[in-house]
Amino acid sequence: MAQRATISEIVLRYTQALYMLSEEQQLTDGVATELSQLCMMLDNHSILEQAFCNPVVSRRERVNLCRALAVKVNLSTIARNFVCLLAQKGRLNLLRLIEQKFQEFSADERGETKVEITSVSLLDDDITESLKTQLQNVTGKSVFIANKIDENIIAGLVVKIGSHMFDFSAQTRLRRIIHHMEGL
Repeated sequence: MAQRATISEIVLRYTQALYMLSEEQQLTDGVATELSQLCMMLDNHSILEQAFCNPVVSRRERVNLCRALAVKVNLSTIARNFVCLLAQKGRLNLLRLIEQKFQEFSADERGETKVEITSVSLLDDDITESLKTQLQNVTGKSVFIANKIDENIIAGLVVKIGSHMFDFSAQTRLRRIIHHMEGL
């Protein structure tokens, strides 16, 4: 019996194919920008997202929507064909994940890594620069820091580097203490 591919495997396959094709044509930066723009459009237009992901909308209608959207926003041939392929295969729901993975590939190629830091409030410039320097020493790569705000963590930081997450938040520490006390 054949095994079914996981979502992450499917995302990886599509992203690798798109990245290799855009690399051959030396268009990786442009394609990365276009994928980001498409994802922002989906975030800002719920009707468009519904059309992309609603099972009632046929694949043919989604492909036609993608073609019209590609013309309207002037997508490159690679990006247009790729989004239409996703629509044809019923994989438009994976566009955000593919965009994220594509950005990771691009950053890796440039010797950069994205670090996502979640804190209670926006980190000031001095702290950000200090963290950036320390993280560059640890990773050996140029670091881009994205600071997210989540008041639920109470205090501390949650640092995400690629698929690794380091949780130094008060919320998690309190949760561990409560869990430990319940076990007594």
